[in-house]
Amino acid sequence: MHNLGTRRYLSTIKNAAFVLENSSSVILKDLVLGTPSINVDNFQEARIKTETVIDSTLADRGIEEAIDKALFRDYTSSKLFGYGQTSE
Repeated sequence: MHNLGTRRYLSTIKNAAFVLENSSSVILKDLVLGTPSINVDNFQEARIKTETVIDSTLADRGIEEAIDKALFRDYTSSKLFGYGQTSE
């Protein structure tokens, strides 16, 4: 199985309604792209996160409730790491 490559990967995240994951990869990218990310369980609890990251538990309706939050809230990209002008 081939990976998507950077351009397709970022485009897929950018155009998704949300991303369900337990990886820091998406947490870092979704905060720039503005795509909500549902962080399953507590694997990434020590990471820097913005409002686009929704923490979820595996218990009962945890993931279902997180999906509802992701779908029915407006998100924008975060400037947590700056405005992309580091080289200037």
